[in-house]
Amino acid sequence: MSINDAAKGAIGAYLAMSKPGYALLIDAPWGAGKTHFVREVCDVDTNHQKVRYASLNGVSDAVAFRRALLKESLDVETANRLSGMANAFARVFKMGDLGSLTRDYLEERMISELPETLIFDDLERATLPPAEVLGLINDFVEHQQKRVILLVHSGEHPEQEPFLQRREKLVGRTIRVLPDFDAAFPKFLEHVPEGRGKAYLTDHQAIVKEVFDQADHGNLRLLRNSVRDCAHLLDAVENERFSAQEAMSRFVRTYLSISMALARSEISSDQLPHRGSGVVVGSGEGNEEFQNLRLLCERHKGADIFAHSGSAFPMSLDEPLFVNGYIDPGQLEAILQATRQFDPQEENPLWKVAVHWGDMGWDEIGALIEQINKYVFEMTSIEPGPYLHLADTALRLQEYGALAEDRIALTNRILQRIEELHSQGHIPPAKFGTQLGWGLRGKHFSFGGYACDANDEFYKIIDVMKTAQIEGYEASLPEITSRLLQAFEENISQVYLSFSYVNDEDTFYGVPILHLLDVKRFAEISMNHLKTGNAQELCQFFRKLSDRHGSDSKWDDERKWALQVRQEMIRIAEEIGPIAKGHLQLTLSFCWKFLEPADIGESAPTKEQEE
Repeated sequence: MSINDAAKGAIGAYLAMSKPGYALLIDAPWGAGKTHFVREVCDVDTNHQKVRYASLNGVSDAVAFRRALLKESLDVETANRLSGMANAFARVFKMGDLGSLTRDYLEERMISELPETLIFDDLERATLPPAEVLGLINDFVEHQQKRVILLVHSGEHPEQEPFLQRREKLVGRTIRVLPDFDAAFPKFLEHVPEGRGKAYLTDHQAIVKEVFDQADHGNLRLLRNSVRDCAHLLDAVENERFSAQEAMSRFVRTYLSISMALARSEISSDQLPHRGSGVVVGSGEGNEEFQNLRLLCERHKGADIFAHSGSAFPMSLDEPLFVNGYIDPGQLEAILQATRQFDPQEENPLWKVAVHWGDMGWDEIGALIEQINKYVFEMTSIEPGPYLHLADTALRLQEYGALAEDRIALTNRILQRIEELHSQGHIPPAKFGTQLGWGLRGKHFSFGGYACDANDEFYKIIDVMKTAQIEGYEASLPEITSRLLQAFEENISQVYLSFSYVNDEDTFYGVPILHLLDVKRFAEISMNHLKTGNAQELCQFFRKLSDRHGSDSKWDDERKWALQVRQEMIRIAEEIGPIAKGHLQLTLSFCWKFLEPADIGESAPTKEQEE
């Protein structure tokens, strides 16, 4: 059963009347689907001899009104041709505007032959005053005794009060049409090309409907456009990523919610770089300029609007998707892989079930407690974000008396388990030394679109997990530096990206690491790039490395390393000969921008510091 079945019945009853003596008004917001709904109910497209549709958009006078009404008439082409012929005849015999007279006569004849049901759409978009446009329509109701259906969004009428006053003399009944997602969505998909995107959206209609309901704007046209764009985006996602059902759900929710909010100008693209700010988004505090962004975050539960860390829709996607309007499939795949969210998982994993434990029955809660205990205290293959959600749920269950264990004892058991997992190498390391896979701003924890403010016990658990991940990163540095040197040797462009600035800080842009690279090996690879004609790429890479540096002391080790690399390259060039020495000197003079110890303190702040 459709939500508009009653409205459909009311229109059907009106169409069955003979000479009703009043017009039927359909009032609904823009994009609610009223035009499509009424055209379908009245069978406009296949019943042209009995129903005529006319849009009054831009109609400014009686002539334009008449021609809008006759636009779909089969005789319009004939009238145009005869008008042209009459004008040609009049020019020869100097008889005045014979073409207009001919056309007026033919149009009057066509008006008299109009069908018994007329539909006038876009009344609020006509530039005629309400009194005039309703007066023209009233002729068909009062004098010609036709059935007339009017379509309008009265809330957006530029002359709302005069329109509402005048309509009382013409309109006998007003019907509200509601946005019917269930009827509209399958029709949207009919126009989407076959592919992974269409298949996913077809199978996950409930996700799209929930996002649409959360948006609360009722504009099916906006939804249609966002759905089509989303399907195109999903076509570019590697097939195996769809096995991460929960992450893919958040990805789609986030895309649709941001896309529609931008289309409605609820937010601007300039605000998107602040999605990762806990002050602006997560906490509800800060500059009022970002109030709508905060509201978007609060409204769309299950979406990753707040994207500090642990997001399935990182901020590095914002510019290519919402500003540029496109993304390279290879870049998209690399970004999704880097989130660590798109490993195979169910759409409703254990941690997400646990977040909503208060909505469960008693037997379900008992089963949940068993599953939490197994994951937290027995499993070795864990992910930090889900683990922390489950630990928090365990503490909350204890707080409300659902667990008999002492709170301090429970906390200590969890802390001990994290230490055990860490000592066994089962805690995933922090990427780039900073990316934990979950978010923390002060005591505000977030992962997977769900957040909470940590109490003292939970904060201890968070801190131990964070320490374990950072120590895991530090232990993996030899392997990381080896990969960086190998990438530098094989493809400068590839390693260049690892040091470039992105909103998510998902690179070594703000992380000192060069000082851990072997000086001699780095210098040898650099000289080999010069030898083989890669001077331009090498130059850009040197500049990128030095651009990361500010004047703060955290870069001191890298600056010392850079000085040693320069000295080693000069030594190698001198051993090779004059050509190598001259080429290196030219390259260094243009591209070597690392600060010397005496220059420290004179540099401009980096992007990271400005942020």
